[in-house]
Amino acid sequence: MPRWKKGTTEFTVRVSYVEERGYQSYIPKPVMKTLGEPDAITYSIDGKRVEVKAASEDTERDKRHQPNVPVMTYEEFRDTIQKELKKNPDGLTWTELRAKLKLPQVVPNNKWVRQMEKDIGLLRVKDRRGIVWRLK
Repeated sequence: MPRWKKGTTEFTVRVSYVEERGYQSYIPKPVMKTLGEPDAITYSIDGKRVEVKAASEDTERDKRHQPNVPVMTYEEFRDTIQKELKKNPDGLTWTELRAKLKLPQVVPNNKWVRQMEKDIGLLRVKDRRGIVWRLK
């Protein structure tokens, strides 16, 4: 990890490309400190200039990515999913469940999903829509 000289105002970083994720690079520590060490960053393009700023705390991404703040308990999550899947015997994808139930999680907690397989007989089956969740 490079050390940045105090007072430096211009930073050059390497950019790599990963097929699954796109372009990636590290953000220098002085830049993150200047931005207030945010959880999200907004890039604004104006012609050939790119402005970087800390994302607003009101963004959806910030609301969904609050570390260590349980939005619902496992039992609430389990019961909510079970109730919706009983209404939809053909099953729903995670995206459909999340939208219908207005769930805050971007992705479900893997431990909870595995536990629901045991507790409520959750099945996850691949079909033309993707991975569909249904009950046994």
